[in-house]
Amino acid sequence: MIKYFTDNQLLNVRKKILYDGGMNPQHYPWRTPHYKWHGLLAEILLQRTRAGNVVPIYNQFIERFSSPLELAKTDLVEIEMLLYPLGLKWRAKWIKKLGWALAENGLPSSLESLLLLPGIGQYSANAFLAFHSNHRALLIDSNTTRFLCRLAGVEYNGEIRRESWVSSFLDKITPQRNSKVFNTAFLDFTMVVCKPSSPECLKCSLARTYCTFTRPIDL
Repeated sequence: MIKYFTDNQLLNVRKKILYDGGMNPQHYPWRTPHYKWHGLLAEILLQRTRAGNVVPIYNQFIERFSSPLELAKTDLVEIEMLLYPLGLKWRAKWIKKLGWALAENGLPSSLESLLLLPGIGQYSANAFLAFHSNHRALLIDSNTTRFLCRLAGVEYNGEIRRESWVSSFLDKITPQRNSKVFNTAFLDFTMVVCKPSSPECLKCSLARTYCTFTRPIDL
């Protein structure tokens, strides 16, 4: 059974995420890219990859490619070599295709258009909109979903992110305004405090109030 939260409790959850995430800020270069399209490139590099491992690779990409056309015209082997330290050189073809798509059609500004780009899925598109286009978007990934499960008293698994209650819950705690600030704090909170393993419950203000992960649900 999913734990019920009142509107006032949901507001408090949002405030505590903003506080805890804001106290543990992570500084990644793609959060303030010089060129907006570099933020989209970062989302492909970050797919199923630890952010810390992506930093040096991302820095090499942005130093090497200042425009999508430069990326598109680059030999596939060179892109594969840049990706080699991540062990994900198969992404090179998608990155090269992305370069061509952006060079030919420009950078999209809608979810529907972003989803048509090579290598861009739902989460990548939402993340780009949330962090680089000032759009309100819901960030549903393994970390945010795991946190929601812990909060609501639901056993986490890899497929649960597709259940409707997850997007509904996240929609209620994501503010209509300044959602970029919230989403940034939310990601930092799930990476530093409510971690996949060995979560820092003693540092979490939600653990003492609403979270079911550290205590049983009140029946």
